[in-house]
Amino acid sequence: MKTFKQEFTFTVPAEHPEAGTEITKSFEYFECETDEEIKEVMERKKLSLYKLVNDKLKSDARSNAYQTATLPYKTTELTKEEITEKMVRDYIRMGNSEEKARRRVAKMLAEEDDE
Repeated sequence: MKTFKQEFTFTVPAEHPEAGTEITKSFEYFECETDEEIKEVMERKKLSLYKLVNDKLKSDARSNAYQTATLPYKTTELTKEEITEKMVRDYIRMGNSEEKARRRVAKMLAEEDDE
């Protein structure tokens, strides 16, 4: 069985006294190299192929749902001007002239500012 080490980094949330601090943590994991090692691990951890597959399917579904749900709330590195230009390009791709696209985007953004 092979042993691997990796790291992950996260930023402390704004509510915490150490907000903005980047923290790096390391972890170790193992990979089986033979069928015998797999069988040994499965027996030791009381796993079955059925359970492993179902757990993986559930994990993937949860991960996809989480990514989809949080996407609208993620911050962007784009400036407001860059976002506006992307919106204009999207309106043009929908078959509008550039003039009409710019008018619609400007109107929509003006309505947002009024709220």
